[in-house]
Amino acid sequence: MSNQTTIIIPTKNRKNFILRTLDYYLKKKIKFNVYVIDSSEIPLDQNTIKKYYFLKYFHKNLKVDKAILYALTYVETEYCIYQGDDDIFIPDHLEDFESILNNNDEISAVGGKIIGINIENDNHKGKISHLSEYKTNQ
Repeated sequence: MSNQTTIIIPTKNRKNFILRTLDYYLKKKIKFNVYVIDSSEIPLDQNTIKKYYFLKYFHKNLKVDKAILYALTYVETEYCIYQGDDDIFIPDHLEDFESILNNNDEISAVGGKIIGINIENDNHKGKISHLSEYKTNQ
C-alpha cells in the first residue's frame, strides 16, 4: 500500500455508488488508503467493510464539507485527494500524480481530465458522454 496518498470519499444514501467504487479499487489492487465518511442512515455491514484491505470506514452524519474535514484529521499520508462517491480515479494516474509532486517542489496540486459516463439503473457501465479538462487556476 502506498504510504503517500489517501483518497477521501464522503457519501450519503448511495450504497450502490460507493460499493461500485470500492469494488473497482479492489479489482485494481490499489496501493492507496481510502477513507469513506458515510452519512447514510444505515451503515455498511462489517463483513462488507472487511472485504476492502485499503478502507478506513467512518459512519458519521456530516455534511460533505464537514465530512472531508473530519477525515483529514485521520490522514497520515503526505498527499490527499477528494473524490465524489460516483467518481473513480485511475490508480496508475494517482501514482503519476505522486511522482509529479515528489519530483517538483514548486508544484503543490495536480489535476487531470474528466471522463463522463452515462449510467443506467445504478450500473457502472455505460457509454462515454464527454471528456473535459479540469479548469483550474495556476
